[in-house]
Amino acid sequence: MKKILLAFGIFCFSITCMAQSTKTDLIFDALNLKFSPKALAEAKHDYDLANDTIKAIMLKVYSMPMSSKAELIQNYEERSVEIENLANEFNKSIPKDFIVSLEIRTKDDILHTVEGIDLQIFKKNPKGDPILVDGDWDIEYDSDTLYNLLKVIGWDPMTFSGIKNMMQMANCISLQNGDQTEVGFARSGLGKYSYLIFPTALLTVPQIKEFNDGCQYVYYKKNVVLKYTGGMAGPQCFTD
Repeated sequence: MKKILLAFGIFCFSITCMAQSTKTDLIFDALNLKFSPKALAEAKHDYDLANDTIKAIMLKVYSMPMSSKAELIQNYEERSVEIENLANEFNKSIPKDFIVSLEIRTKDDILHTVEGIDLQIFKKNPKGDPILVDGDWDIEYDSDTLYNLLKVIGWDPMTFSGIKNMMQMANCISLQNGDQTEVGFARSGLGKYSYLIFPTALLTVPQIKEFNDGCQYVYYKKNVVLKYTGGMAGPQCFTD
């Protein structure tokens, strides 16, 4: 009887290992569509060297919706006018000395139903350093909490609705003003792909040198830089 139980235990363990291996292979096969061969090889290498806890975290991250630089570029080519208009309108609507970070998370449905809103409002002190004034995460859409926060920057529901609609037309998810306007395109795992829109028609040579490191920044054209922000786990640089 003990031998039978032992054999059954070994069989179940083998089935579990095979299932886990298949799941892992499927996840990395999906990454092949988003990652360059070099980035995919590095991801597999890091996974092979990781302990079981880190492996589980990596698989969780790589199972999330993933985007790519190719998709970032394609969206800009298809919607460059909408993206530029969005950046300009957002900048005009922010009061002087304020910096606003806004992200709108929507469901993947026809109506783009809003799941939650992240909003942080900063104001520069006399030294020019941004100080958090107010903000919150996962704010309910069309709520008093949202509209009370928006009053800090002089927005009413109509202003917010206009920006939200422009974001939808540009197929983008977030905005932040500053020396450049950061227009977020898509979450990718725990990271995010964005555009940096500079206020001048063309970047200077020093600016191109600063914003073209091949990891977090890739200079694209004219006044546009592609940006990737890594999360707590997963890729920290562009993967394609």
